[in-house]
Amino acid sequence: MFHEINPIYIKKQEDRPVYRWFQDAGNNLDLYVWQDLNGRVNRFQLWNEQVLWEWEEQKGWRFGALDPATGAFRHYQAPVFRYLPLMHHQALQEIFSHMQRQQFQQSNEIMAFIFEKIQALLQTDRKNMQNV
Repeated sequence: MFHEINPIYIKKQEDRPVYRWFQDAGNNLDLYVWQDLNGRVNRFQLWNEQVLWEWEEQKGWRFGALDPATGAFRHYQAPVFRYLPLMHHQALQEIFSHMQRQQFQQSNEIMAFIFEKIQALLQTDRKNMQNV
């Protein structure tokens, strides 16, 4: 179940969108939400361990992942984030099913908005896969 991280731990910036962080620690999920000053969601990121699904009002959906095998050095090197051309469909479907079981969409308006966006993405992706 997602719980909001206390806002006192999040850096606030004047004249910037409101930034909120939700976490489902039992399932290694983090949800970052940006809202305009009127409370409308204009961007969110859903992280599942090393995979990212990002929706932004101006750009739509983007997908990415941490690439742990970057660099030519033999010593430990921090992984690099990369946007990817394709999403991790199966992982998102599993997260969506988890959200349904937890009644994620009923917890508040923000969660309902995000649930609808993810549901629409999965439906569109399913149709595209059938047309291939």
